[in-house]
Amino acid sequence: MMSKGVYKITGILRMIFLAVFALPFLGGYYLLDEDMEKKVIGGILCIVGLAIWFLFGVH
Repeated sequence: MMSKGVYKITGILRMIFLAVFALPFLGGYYLLDEDMEKKVIGGILCIVGLAIWFLFGVH
């Protein structure tokens, strides 16, 4: 029987996993904004997110 602490840890890891894979989508959303600062942040998020996707795909 698993304890409640293990369920909390797996829930946290699952949310981190989903957040990492959402980075390119969030970056694309920011790229569509008119503010130049958000476009730069969006580009960075897209590049980092796609690199992580690629590394998981190669693994």
